[in-house]
Amino acid sequence: MDPKLLETYEKLGVPLHERARLAGVAVDAVFDSVSVATTFKQRLHDAGVIFCPFSEAVTDHPELIERYLGSVVPYSDNFFAALNSAVFSDGSFVYVPKGVRCPMELSTYFRINAAKTGQFERTLIIADEGASVSYLEGCSAPQRD
Repeated sequence: MDPKLLETYEKLGVPLHERARLAGVAVDAVFDSVSVATTFKQRLHDAGVIFCPFSEAVTDHPELIERYLGSVVPYSDNFFAALNSAVFSDGSFVYVPKGVRCPMELSTYFRINAAKTGQFERTLIIADEGASVSYLEGCSAPQRD
């Protein structure tokens, strides 16, 4: 497992048994709106699956971003969709090609450490026809008085 991710789990107090379970899960860790680590990228790439920070996908896979961004919930759908569309800075991107079964579970963990800030990430998951993927997303922030 990525040493940065292990250090993060330790700081957050993630129990050892949960860390062991997460050892086989591909994780994109996003802290204060910046992706700091994405695990198992090569293994997923070898299976044809793309799992990366949204900002990386914009550069490396613009055709997929242009085709699918806003296709499920357009910015005009509601106030929150418009707000997120206007200010999101990063997030996670997943693409599973036609007929491919993703070889492992995927997870994004958003952590916000800064006080008095908002979290505006975007997740875009594209599972082509006959593709299969399991994805879990979580977020946390420190408890403040």
